[in-house]
Amino acid sequence: NRGTAFATKHPELTPANLGELARGHLRKLLDTRHLTIDSVRVAAPRAGLSDPSTIDRTVDNARAAIQLAHELHVTTVALNVGPLSVENSGGSGAVAALRELAERADAAGITLALAADAAGPLEALLQQVNFDRARANLDTARLIASGEDPLPVAEKWAGHLGQFTAADAVRTLRLARE
Repeated sequence: NRGTAFATKHPELTPANLGELARGHLRKLLDTRHLTIDSVRVAAPRAGLSDPSTIDRTVDNARAAIQLAHELHVTTVALNVGPLSVENSGGSGAVAALRELAERADAAGITLALAADAAGPLEALLQQVNFDRARANLDTARLIASGEDPLPVAEKWAGHLGQFTAADAVRTLRLARE
């Protein structure tokens, strides 16, 4: 079996628009092609949890993605928490939101894989959240775009990874500039 990530950003594929019949059809379609969904990706605004004006929308989208993942028997939900700095690794609002989401994911048996634009602030945020179901998503494109080498980060996070995303750094940089 090969796994794939399911992005909930497309308007027709949001958890709210993907009813029970569509979810069943999706499972059957994937099964006939010998594919599985290994991760549901949260549709989050660029600022994610780093901006107080987008925290509520990001948390609502993450809750819906966790519910969808649970219903589709997917074990991981991926969330980009937004741009963080070492000095402010998300703030207390982000930490509280992530603890709540990690508890919700844990209750559903799901890992919450978190990505950010840089490794240091994400590591600090994960330490503040301090919840086993909150893990790092090693996103190669985001790390390369921030000038970091993914290999030392992967070695450092080896026991704390929830997901590995091998992405095209050139495409990611182009999209980030738009």
